[in-house]
Amino acid sequence: MQLDDERSAQIAGIQRWRRSVVRLWIVTMLAALGVLALLAGVALPAAVEALLGTALAAITGLALCNMRRGACPSCGERIRFQPRIELPPACTNCGASFFAPAEPSDRAP
Repeated sequence: MQLDDERSAQIAGIQRWRRSVVRLWIVTMLAALGVLALLAGVALPAAVEALLGTALAAITGLALCNMRRGACPSCGERIRFQPRIELPPACTNCGASFFAPAEPSDRAP
């Protein structure tokens, strides 16, 4: 029973990390669109343009660092995302599942 609780906590941690990666990438893309729209629509001083570019680079760097932070709780291997920034079903190194097993249904088919 202790092992199941520990595994559930590990899976919950992986899922929280996945949600933070997706949220940060959404914020990064919205910020990029906002900066590009602002730069295209309004004449800004060079210092403001540089500041916006630096802020966008910082947000992108933070998103990349957050993505690389995730590791398999079983073997410690870094989790590699698919092209659509989704969590793979299992670790490519040890095969440990990143999702909780489905609850058995009480109904008979």
